Amino acid sequence: MAASPQIINRLACQDKDGIIQYLTAAGQVQDNAAAQNQWFDDMNRVRQTLPMVLNLDELLAICEAVLTAYPKANNALFQRAIILNDKGEYQDALTIINQIYPLMTGGKKPALFLKVQLLKCLGAPVSEINDVLTELEGLG
Repeated sequence: MAASPQIINRLACQDKDGIIQYLTAAGQVQDNAAAQNQWFDDMNRVRQTLPMVLNLDELLAICEAVLTAYPKANNALFQRAIILNDKGEYQDALTIINQIYPLMTGGKKPALFLKVQLLKCLGAPVSEINDVLTELEGLG
């Protein structure tokens, strides 16, 4: 899935307020997988343009607004973990991944890739990293 035309247009115009409003509103639509995935892709697109329009703290604020409306929004939790990783807050990001991974029905490979990266950054034992890599291999 690609970023939505709405987010692409707002990024092109560097419409910071429009991006925040759009992502906050779109993230609060959690009633179907397509909407959840689109929001995740849009957040990724904005993250890829950092710091052109928004910074990491502003992206975290969007995640928090979505989580306030939908505390169990795994897409927002996963995006929060990615942003915390980008900020160097590895333990907090790992805590989130460990919390949501068992509940995930999709996106398990990216979650495990992030977990491996986080474990490496935290200096985890090689055996723990190898366990995650083995699980990753098992996903095919």
